[in-house]
Amino acid sequence: MPVFILMFASILLPVVLGELIKREVVGKEKRNQLVTGILAVEILLLTVLATQEKGRMFAFSPFKPLAVGLAVNATGLFFALLVSALWLLGGVFSFNYMQKEENQAAYYGAYLKTLGALVGLTLAQTPLTLFLFFELSTIFSVELVKHKKTEQAEKAAHAYEKYSTIGGALGIASLLALYPFIKSPYFVSGGAITGSVSAPVAVMILSFLAIVGFSAKAGLFPLHSWLPIAHPVAPAPASAALSGVITKAGILCVIRILYEYVGAAFLQGTLVQYALLSLAVLTVFMGSMMAFQQKLLKKRLAYSSVSQLSYVLCGLFLMNKTALTGGLLHVVGHALIKNGLFLCAGAIIYKTGKTRVDELKGLGQRMPITFACMTVFSLGLIGIPPTIGFVSKWLIMQGSAKSALCVFGWLVPLMLIVSAILTAAYLLPLCTRGFLGTAEEEKPDRIKLSLSQSVPLVVLAALVLLLGFYPLPLTRLFQQLSALFMP
Repeated sequence: MPVFILMFASILLPVVLGELIKREVVGKEKRNQLVTGILAVEILLLTVLATQEKGRMFAFSPFKPLAVGLAVNATGLFFALLVSALWLLGGVFSFNYMQKEENQAAYYGAYLKTLGALVGLTLAQTPLTLFLFFELSTIFSVELVKHKKTEQAEKAAHAYEKYSTIGGALGIASLLALYPFIKSPYFVSGGAITGSVSAPVAVMILSFLAIVGFSAKAGLFPLHSWLPIAHPVAPAPASAALSGVITKAGILCVIRILYEYVGAAFLQGTLVQYALLSLAVLTVFMGSMMAFQQKLLKKRLAYSSVSQLSYVLCGLFLMNKTALTGGLLHVVGHALIKNGLFLCAGAIIYKTGKTRVDELKGLGQRMPITFACMTVFSLGLIGIPPTIGFVSKWLIMQGSAKSALCVFGWLVPLMLIVSAILTAAYLLPLCTRGFLGTAEEEKPDRIKLSLSQSVPLVVLAALVLLLGFYPLPLTRLFQQLSALFMP
């Protein structure tokens, strides 16, 4: 099958069928099976695409700065497979969770269409294509945020849409303004700048603005505020998708700009690198402090995402191979862990209606699988061995120590350690209260989760441990990608 057909099919399949599901063309009794089938076929399509020759591209460029194109490359396929696999687990969890919700057809329609937009973003090979799918992913996922149709949900959806739209507009305007200096409409490993440029200061400023703009989806300060607003009101599986997966759209955009458009070699040691690292370090600390203060469980997890995503950005902004390998590994770790934590929160809310941290006393005795998985996820997010979180953070700190960035050589590791302590302070009490606290009920009954809820939790927790014990395949892959980005 031609590569371009596989690429278009992987984008259009979930979008078209998602729209049909939204319009309730399929009956409720067959909807879950259809959604599962679509998500499984999506993974199959991307797996077949991964076997094809890398570098194959479909492009259309009537006017070079506005070229559109899709391409098969290792970076995009890694993100596409990660997104689709986690989308399947979140979709399975949704089947039982969404039974109590209204407008289920609209939810599953938006869920599938968002996946199609994200896959398109992973395959995008030009700035304009990247922007178009960035905005499409926002348009489709806004429906997930405002699913409950309450005033609070509408406000949260508006905030999310506003921040993403402003960030995307800033990003694409800056990238288009860069074209006269870079003279390439396509992403190239290592960046398109191969020599001196006529206006280096202008290129640096525009590069900074483009990275900050697209980082809105990754929660970088000052465009981070949508995360704690959107998460508490969205259904838990949607929160898992937002935090664990959709935020990675922002991360991928940063990778494309920094390592495949401008080029890290051009920005290394400049004020732009120092400014980006300063924002990332500030966001790590600020997100951790805000998470520590939250009483609502999902809001605490949302602020935690603000902090943890900037661990990844620190790895990217350090611009050396070791830190970049750690940052890419933390993309996987954070995706698994934060999906798991939000699904744990969803299981608790679905079964008990409890949404506050101080309401979890004794629940671990009634929901042992949920709280055992939550403990694994918490240890992973703190960075305790043998979890994937330990390996990724260790590599980022090693990369920081190897860098020749004076103050950041010790500031980044210090801030990551401080953040890890704060992460332990706001996550471990959830687990200890659950297992050691006294339940409010006199004779608490055991709460059983359905298979569609417990299986995704157990699979995610197992992966967090397995990839911590044996991270070698992933670290080798990311070392190879780092070598391409920084030859």
